[in-house]
Amino acid sequence: MKIAVIGGAGVRTVIFINGLLNRYKNLNIDKVVLYDINLEKLQVIGKLCRHVINRNHKDLFILYGGPGTFLYEYRNWE
Repeated sequence: MKIAVIGGAGVRTVIFINGLLNRYKNLNIDKVVLYDINLEKLQVIGKLCRHVINRNHKDLFILYGGPGTFLYEYRNWE
């Protein structure tokens, strides 16, 4: 299942992802899409979320994008 976070460039998104890592398999979530109109902040938050996922050795996909852009996909490749 894929979930979307509208306004995903907020700093609380990283906290949300960190908490989700304990539950995403039980909830059958395999992708999280972050969406925001501020692409600059979204890239920073997306990279922070990727770091949190990699640090915990999880296999959750993170995608992010904004209006008129492609989604960028990040996955733990270690």
